[in-house]
Amino acid sequence: MVRLPDFSVDSDRYARDAETVERGFWTRVREHLGVEERLEDGVTLYYCAVDARTPLKVKALLMAALASFVMPARGPVRLLGSLAGMNASALFAKALTAAQDHVRDEHRERARTALANLRLGARDSEGS
Repeated sequence: MVRLPDFSVDSDRYARDAETVERGFWTRVREHLGVEERLEDGVTLYYCAVDARTPLKVKALLMAALASFVMPARGPVRLLGSLAGMNASALFAKALTAAQDHVRDEHRERARTALANLRLGARDSEGS
């Protein structure tokens, strides 16, 4: 089991990050289709973050990483402890590692399916 980084969950920050992700995640994913190599990882982490079985501390870390993807201009992530001031790329890498024990096959499958559907939709709109 991977040991989570040392930080405490700020429930207000978590709520803001979750709202940011909810508003803009899929738009950013569509913008990065075919461009971003780790897009499937990001979508997998999204499904892990919204899974009720994922522990709150993991959800908070994932939402912070996903929010930094949605709004990259917001600067270093503001979490407490060892994650303070981390940039988006570093936080995303940390989130991938920390979440590995909580990512389920169903998260990966849902990510693959969602991306395939988005790609089909992008191809359909290109032909019109």
